[in-house]
Amino acid sequence: QGSNGYDHDTAAVLREFDEPEGSRVLEVGAHDEPLANVLIASGFSVVGIDLRECDLKNPLPRYQYIRHDFCELPWLCLLETTQDWDSIVSISAIEHFGLGTYSEGRSHPFYDVIALRIMWWLLREGGTVYLTVPYNKTYRVHGKDYRVYDRRSVEDRLVQDFTVEREAFFTCGEGVVI
Repeated sequence: QGSNGYDHDTAAVLREFDEPEGSRVLEVGAHDEPLANVLIASGFSVVGIDLRECDLKNPLPRYQYIRHDFCELPWLCLLETTQDWDSIVSISAIEHFGLGTYSEGRSHPFYDVIALRIMWWLLREGGTVYLTVPYNKTYRVHGKDYRVYDRRSVEDRLVQDFTVEREAFFTCGEGVVI
């Protein structure tokens, strides 16, 4: 836990988050992250998506939760929101995509790559993705649990067509904010 009560990844994203008030934010992997509460209290509209049931105790204003596999969203939904999001946030989620961590069905070794490609399509021109993943010296997959990225795998699998403005590395074991 960070000094403000948030986990280290959430605290790191909040330190870097500099979107104008009123921006539309898509939170990918939103199951139990406190980020939606903070952003809504700060004047943002947030849509959270996760394949697990929503873990929020009370409904939030300006918040919509979609229970679905992000990489298998219906194409109509994707087409309707293409280039519609000011920012997209994914905290400690992408490293689990496609591995079967949450018994989501079929495995797919490139769901992390696909997820970032979908984010790229959904983001408006000039928008920002805030992403945290485990990071270390070598890329590896820990069975059905998670991936740990290295510099090359971050560039090849995650960055793709994005322009990286800032990278913030922090130590709480392994971690990176892009």
